[in-house]
Amino acid sequence: MKLTLKNIENKILKEVDCGLTAESGDFKTLAENVIAMYRKTEEERLQLGMNGQTYYKVHFQKKVCIDKLDQTMKI
Repeated sequence: MKLTLKNIENKILKEVDCGLTAESGDFKTLAENVIAMYRKTEEERLQLGMNGQTYYKVHFQKKVCIDKLDQTMKI
């Protein structure tokens, strides 16, 4: 599999369990995902959001990114 930003995004969404994905132009999968989200309970949808927020805080907050960059520059 070719490593692309889209593949990384899809992998993160699946591993973190924070949402659903569809390839660009794949309207069938998009529609299926909309229905799947509609069928989830409010609690399940909130959990997806919380999973995404937690992942963001651990990996992408400004301080985290600056610290990682700082460590990389020191090597």
